[in-house]
Amino acid sequence: MKKSFKIIIMFYLLMSILSIKALYAEYMESLSLLPLTHYLSEEELDLMPEWVDGRERSIAPAGPVRPVAEFEPATAVLVRYPLGFSVNFIKLLAEEIEVLTIVSNETVKNQAISAYTSAQVDMDKCKFIFAPTNSYWTRDFGPWYSFDANNELSVIDFTYNRPRPLDDAFIPIYAVYDTLNCYTMSIVQTGGNYMSDGIGIAAASHIAYTENSNNQTVVNQQMLEFLGIEDYHVVQDPNNTYIDHIDCWGKFLAPDKIIIREVASTHPRYNALEQMATYWANQMSSYNRPFRVYRVYTPNDQPYSNSLILNDRVFVPIMNSPYDESALQAYRDAMPGYKVYGVLNNTYNPWESTDALHCRTHEIADRRMLHIAHMPLAYEQETQDFYTIEADIISYGGADIIADSTKVFFRANQGDFNSVNMSHFDGDLYFAEIPYPAIGDTIFYYIHSVDASNKRANNPIMGEHDPHYFVISRDDTEPPIIEHEPVTVINGYQLPYTITAQVTDNTAVAEVIFEYRREGSDEIFTLDMSEYEENLWSCQLQSNHLNSFSAVYYRIVAKDYAQNISYFPDDDLWILCDLNLPIDDVVKPLAHDMLVAVYPNPISFNQSELNIKYSTSNTKQVKFELYNVKGQKLYEFKQYNRKNDTRNIQLELGDQIKSRLKSGIYFIKMTTNDYTQSKKLVIIK
Repeated sequence: MKKSFKIIIMFYLLMSILSIKALYAEYMESLSLLPLTHYLSEEELDLMPEWVDGRERSIAPAGPVRPVAEFEPATAVLVRYPLGFSVNFIKLLAEEIEVLTIVSNETVKNQAISAYTSAQVDMDKCKFIFAPTNSYWTRDFGPWYSFDANNELSVIDFTYNRPRPLDDAFIPIYAVYDTLNCYTMSIVQTGGNYMSDGIGIAAASHIAYTENSNNQTVVNQQMLEFLGIEDYHVVQDPNNTYIDHIDCWGKFLAPDKIIIREVASTHPRYNALEQMATYWANQMSSYNRPFRVYRVYTPNDQPYSNSLILNDRVFVPIMNSPYDESALQAYRDAMPGYKVYGVLNNTYNPWESTDALHCRTHEIADRRMLHIAHMPLAYEQETQDFYTIEADIISYGGADIIADSTKVFFRANQGDFNSVNMSHFDGDLYFAEIPYPAIGDTIFYYIHSVDASNKRANNPIMGEHDPHYFVISRDDTEPPIIEHEPVTVINGYQLPYTITAQVTDNTAVAEVIFEYRREGSDEIFTLDMSEYEENLWSCQLQSNHLNSFSAVYYRIVAKDYAQNISYFPDDDLWILCDLNLPIDDVVKPLAHDMLVAVYPNPISFNQSELNIKYSTSNTKQVKFELYNVKGQKLYEFKQYNRKNDTRNIQLELGDQIKSRLKSGIYFIKMTTNDYTQSKKLVIIK
């Protein structure tokens, strides 16, 4: 009875929306505006003033409500046929998750099935929903989600900020299809301009207010009532384009992480983007800790921030440019434990700086997800016998929490993880005590739980790959010790160049930073160094980091958790490194054979490709071999016959290779008829 009543209410809501927009639909058809563009036509701009007045709000979900972040568990991905990308991407998606395709009628459905079948898509993972639509921008007109006070997933509708009635009517149709409660805000919104942390913070560009007559009170109140947004960051769009969507320049990767696009200092949007990065670095996340800001380099306005997160996978739009690999690496660095894929598009629907993969897809939230809500302990803790970890653990599917599988995993410094069971206290609340850490230790921990339906969850979401941490305070006055072999020359053909250092501390190293500048300039650029092996830290210098430098001055900075700082070299000294050859995006052919570069280096087992750049003086056989430090040959690459040119090939790190490797140092050997050269490769398992 309850379900029938819901369907009747949603049916009348849908009919109301369609009748309000009927005149526009006829007008649109008469003008033959299809196919549509991502930006508004002149006719659509003329209709906007009347369009935004057409929606009435419904009651809000029973509160308090919690927003659903796009990095939370998803059961499917929503797309529309005809597609806005290659059908091969559907095949990739269907390998891991259900694909829900919007089709307007049976004829279009059959066309989609034919295209999917031809591309060898797993059709068992494909479902279809009938709905007429104006466009394939499912992100922009698709549903928003929140969980209400009864732990039921709700669909949140809004007036789509495009006068496109079929797209605007989709959310109630989807709610009926998936038998979900649908609630309607009276404000104008769009999915490309909404990022939520899944707790109580959301971000958007300024149009979230300006398209609602700058009525900030009404907007903020409805975001709170319908979505549980307590802290709504509405900021001036740093891109200053027609679209003003946040996904064109930034996105939340976790409750305390945001990635923001980066450009060269000569780019017209450089100052605005740097101000945005500074703004977020100074904001407190829902974890009561400052946001961790990550950057992805987009010198030609590549849409790398317009990415899709689906469970433990990240799909990044790439452009077949020299900057693609560094973009993928930026996501790997920011999201340890995730599998990162680069996705090229076809020439018919190319990725654009304002319209890419995130715009044309939409995750379907898991209504039965297992959710762990936890406020991490403050960074610094006073010495005590044990530390209490509390969490609310909710099975939205109503399944029992399995006690023996609900644990806190923890380790001190670089040790192994141990675990303690969490005890049920009351309602959804569980707790555990981490026993007897030593003074000065850094404690890393995460919470893990399983319910009776076999739903699994971690907090943080990637568990051991990216744990919470805190430091047991002590009178630590000893700074880290940095050991590094200075680099005095870097040739252009060696890029990307890996900088390494050994950094140790009497407690634990918090962060290591590579700082560099031009001669005679006070402007300092920074790169975060990552720990690829115990006490060994590295970063990669890309060509875009050096721009037109003829030489670079650099130093390495290390901090521990007591904020003791050390420098290499000491005090105010810097290392001078000459840049011997012009730094070009494309390495020029050499007059002799050369193994130019092996990257990424270090390489993680999460990465599927190893890139090898080399040059030969004339046509000849080229052979590549992989050796361990004992000189044992582990793998011989297929020989390549190349002309006089600089080439770039990829080695797929398949199971055959990975089964013979472990963490450590290896060597790639290149052999031609009259030449042999080796380069060191660091592998992290």
